[in-house]
Order: sequence, then structure tokens, then C-alpha cells
Amino acid sequence: MTSYRVNRSNGALTKVGTVLAASGPDGIIPEWSGHYVYVINFTSDDVSGYAINTETGQLSAVPGSPFTAGSQPTSIGATGKVVYALNSGAGTSSGYTISASTGALTGAPGSPFLMPECCVFPNMTDLDPIHNLLFHSAIGFTAGTDNIRSYNIQSNGAISGGSETGGVNGPEAVALDPSYQFVYATEIDGNTGQPEVVSIKYSPSDGSGSIFSGPLARPKATPNQIAVSR
Repeated sequence: MTSYRVNRSNGALTKVGTVLAASGPDGIIPEWSGHYVYVINFTSDDVSGYAINTETGQLSAVPGSPFTAGSQPTSIGATGKVVYALNSGAGTSSGYTISASTGALTGAPGSPFLMPECCVFPNMTDLDPIHNLLFHSAIGFTAGTDNIRSYNIQSNGAISGGSETGGVNGPEAVALDPSYQFVYATEIDGNTGQPEVVSIKYSPSDGSGSIFSGPLARPKATPNQIAVSR
């Protein structure tokens, strides 16, 4: 895995250095304070953690890395206190708390958590660090029950609750806006096959919500990620 320094005046990148990754790195995210970064490894079924040298940008493995996850982790989310890896091969989410002093991960009580989804392949996840919410996209067990699910994150990394926002079709990638009021999702219209994107306004208490705008048509291509600018 390679890190780069960003020139803030023109956006140019300068290579800082490279560190070894585990097998099949498939997603990367910094925790909210910017001191650590975590990588899911699809083939080796684990999560690698790295400390970021805030002066040079150089990465170094945190103690105990890599950390065991479930089968085939495919999406990762983090706040300044917790990390979750969504395991596509197991239909679960592995939850961890972050050591503020070292960046090491400790499994949360009850982890891995079952992520209800018809086909054992929960798609993408994102976290709200302000309201302590976890979101993921899911295909329902029957027609018309596809949804965006949300959970409350506890201080020890466990999750509770479980709200659903319906009205979506074949949801895949999800992303939260920086104000942490809306979740955006890519989807596929089940009747026409048209790729779309929707926005959902959600409750800060439990993440439940409703369609705010859309669906809007987008180019016919399989979405891997969705991002929202500040």
C-alpha cells in the first residue's frame, strides 16, 4: 500500500512510501481523527491497521495487525472510536473498538453481527460519527423489500436497533453527506434496468428515513462506490 503527500496549492501528489499489505486489499478508510487508516483484505479475511506519521505521511503497522474479520470483507467504515468490516461471504459485520494510543483494534461484544439480507451479500456500509449510526444497503427477502438498514452504535462497539428505509431497488453503494443528515445510494430499477441514485433524509436518533429526492437516472455502469463532497 502506498501513501502520498498532497500539495494543497495545486493538488499534486508526491510519493511518501510503501508498506506491505495482506492478501487481496479491497477497501481503505481513515478513522475520523486522521491518525490511523484501516484496510480490508478480501482474500485473507482480515483488517490491517496502520498509524499515519502526521509529519511525513509514512505508514507503519499498528500492534497486532492484521485483525481477524469474517469471510470476504468487502466494505469498511470507521469513526474515531470504532471500525466495522462488512463481510460479503458471511452476511455479517465485524466490529472493533480503536485504541486511541496505538490504533490497535479490539473485537466489539457480540461481533460479528448478523446483517439481515436475502442473499448473504450485504453490499456497502458507511458510518455517522456524530449520531453514532451504521448504515448498509440490503436486498430484501421478497420483492419490494430492498432497503437501507441502520443501527445504533454503542460506546463499546456493539450495535443495537435496526431500522429500515424502503423505496429503493437493488441498492448497492451508500455514502453519507458531511452534514450527516442524508444518505445517498445507487440502485437499479427492477422493471427497466435503469441505474439510478437516490437521497434519503434520516433521523439522527435511529437512522430511519424516507426518500428525499430521486431516483435520478445515471450512466449504465455498475457502481462500485459513491462519494459526497464537503
